[in-house]
Parts: sequence; C-alpha cells; structure tokens
Amino acid sequence: MSNRYISIDSREDARLQLTRIIAATLLLIWICRLCQGIGLSQLMQPIFSDTKADRFYWLLDSVGILKALIQFMPLSLGIDLLLFILPILMIAYPSNRIYALFYLPIIVLYFSAYNVSATHQEHTLIGAIAMAFLLCFKENLSFSTVFSAIRYYTCFLMASAFFWKLSRGALWHEGQMINTLKIQHASLLTSADSSLYSDWINYLIDNPMFANGLWWGAALIELSFLFGFFSRRFDSILFWLFWLFIIADFFVMGLHFWELGILSLLFWKRYSQVFD
Repeated sequence: MSNRYISIDSREDARLQLTRIIAATLLLIWICRLCQGIGLSQLMQPIFSDTKADRFYWLLDSVGILKALIQFMPLSLGIDLLLFILPILMIAYPSNRIYALFYLPIIVLYFSAYNVSATHQEHTLIGAIAMAFLLCFKENLSFSTVFSAIRYYTCFLMASAFFWKLSRGALWHEGQMINTLKIQHASLLTSADSSLYSDWINYLIDNPMFANGLWWGAALIELSFLFGFFSRRFDSILFWLFWLFIIADFFVMGLHFWELGILSLLFWKRYSQVFD
C-alpha cells in the first residue's frame, strides 16, 4: 500500500477518467469485431457448435441460452447493439455504474456464444471482461481493491507463462522456436505466393540463433511481470513491455492479442499509483 496521501476527490477524478478510457477501449474492441464480421448476428446462425470441456458453457447450453443467442436473430442483433451503445453511455456518464452492470453479463454471453459457435476456445476478450467487472465498482476502496486484484491477475497471467515454459523444458529446447514457427505458419510456408512477411518467417527459420533470441526475450518479458507482485515502482516499464510482447507476438507468431492490451491500463502509472 502506498504511503502517499491521495484525496478522495483525486481518486474520484482518476476513476472517472479511467472509466472513460476503458469504455472507449471497449467500444474500439467491439467496432473492430464488427468490422471483422464476428458480431453475434454476423455469425449467420452456425450449424455446428461445441461447448468442449467447459462446465460454464455446458450450463448455458443445457438451459438453451446459447442456442437462443445464436439462432434467434432479433436477440443476436440486440446483443450486438447493446455492446455498441453501452460503452458510449459509459463514456458520457462515467459516474453511473448501471451501464457497466448491464454490459458485463452481455459481454460474457457474447464471449460464450462466440466461443461455442467458433468451436474453439478464444481468450482475448478476458481482458475486456475483467475491466468491465472493474467498472461495476464505484466506491473508492472497492474500486482500488478490484483494480489491484485484476492487476495481480495480469501479472500472474504473464509470469505463469514463463514458468510453464520452464517446467516443461520448452525454454531450453533448441528447436522449440523453429518448430513452433513451422507449425504456426504452415499454410504460409507451403503457399506458392511470396510476401515480405513470409520472407521474414523464412529468415527466422533459417537463423535459429536469432529466432531463439526472440524466444528467450519473450520469456524474459513474461518473467519481468513477477516484479509486479512486489512493487508498482516498475509499472511504467511493465506497461511498455506488455505492448512490446503483444506487438512481437503479432509480427513473429501472427497472433492477434490486441484485445488483451486493455489490461495494460492497469500498469499506467498515472492510475496504478492512485489505486494502490
């Protein structure tokens, strides 16, 4: 806990500012999803669905909620519209948490229905759900407590990835990075069409020392979030490392983790110190 005194008014001003920033980011995420054609109403009532081994999805599916969300077009359109309108209302009225309280279950329902429809587990919206949960709290102490809890969860998310690699021996396996690149970009590497990106991937595969350097560098970034458990002194650095990791994943692995970038707001020192 910080020893600096921060007035209640200062905390409230910071909370309202952060609420607007989070809401604007949620709106941007949703607009990008609509542009990609993966809004709930844009899934075109998929024939196949798969709850996999997720008990929460089983529960929703057993009572018919997921089927209704996917197959009843007026409901799908309503969900899509609310996910667009509610963040705008949160930006306009940041002191009113009722919009966040409505937004949270709706984004969870979309997240569940989309994952079941796509027949794969996608976790990039976890950050949006976590930050929407944060906006459900208004009182200063509660908001700060939840802010800290989600921040620690993000630190765990990153640091545990390092220890997972370490425990499995993947970090020291000489061919791990090269084999991962070959699997991740199999369709790109077998295509007859050449591009600047395919040339870049081929360069990484042909230069294992450089590729492994990127692999170890990513692991060190993940490990650096361990410091976040003990101090907020390095939050500014962690903020930029978080984005470096996301950008590097895109250019090296072709992975789109942009939506998780909303969690970087937890390390924005302007707010991480206020809600300490």
